Amino acid sequence: MALKREWFPSDTIKLINRSEDHLVRDGRLQTPAAAGEDPSKGAHAIGRHLLSSAPGALGNGVTTADFRDRFLDAAGNVSSVWLGKGDMSMLLCEMLNSRIGQAALNNLDLGVRRIAVHYLNLKALSHMTGNLTMQESNIHVTPASETLVDFVVTNSKTGAYIKTIKRRQVIPAVRTGVVTVVDIGMVHAVLDRHGADLHLQTLFPSSELAESSMDWRIGSVSMRGAFVSDSLTERVIPAL
Repeated sequence: MALKREWFPSDTIKLINRSEDHLVRDGRLQTPAAAGEDPSKGAHAIGRHLLSSAPGALGNGVTTADFRDRFLDAAGNVSSVWLGKGDMSMLLCEMLNSRIGQAALNNLDLGVRRIAVHYLNLKALSHMTGNLTMQESNIHVTPASETLVDFVVTNSKTGAYIKTIKRRQVIPAVRTGVVTVVDIGMVHAVLDRHGADLHLQTLFPSSELAESSMDWRIGSVSMRGAFVSDSLTERVIPAL
């Protein structure tokens, strides 16, 4: 069955559920344990990108604290999370039916094994969903600083006071995750084909705004595709 077809929310919720904690190796859908892989290699659209307290999560997903502090040690990165499982299903449906989504699915039909899709949220289903939002965590860093503090000098034998001097004290840097609610600007997914079926390795939202595009590899060559007006343009991404 061709993957390039019309998709429905009932399809995408099933895709999200059956993909979670699985991966594709040698063209087969399997658990990381069966593939001899670390459990962290399994699909994680829910586990890393849906709040465990969100509607439809049923206790699965990521806690607020873990989502908020995910990049405490990598302050340039931004963590994002879905606010509902239904949001995931609807926007995945919109992505797969979009021009870039259909082009990506066509590539999978033609033999590409894995493709990443970056979809600019055109809100094609907003008449059904309203304006969907997400949570985003940015790490705010208060730099390390120095201050002068009083230090009392005493006689080491008698304990008698001698004098008070100033000493430098370093105040360590403080990193804090700051969570805000923002509009969903883009949706990002990694899709694998196994046999005649589709696997969803990850699905997450972001607040950035960029053209819709897709990325895949042919052997050691990296490719990128995007629509310019009504024409699909595919090009090689030069190696760095």
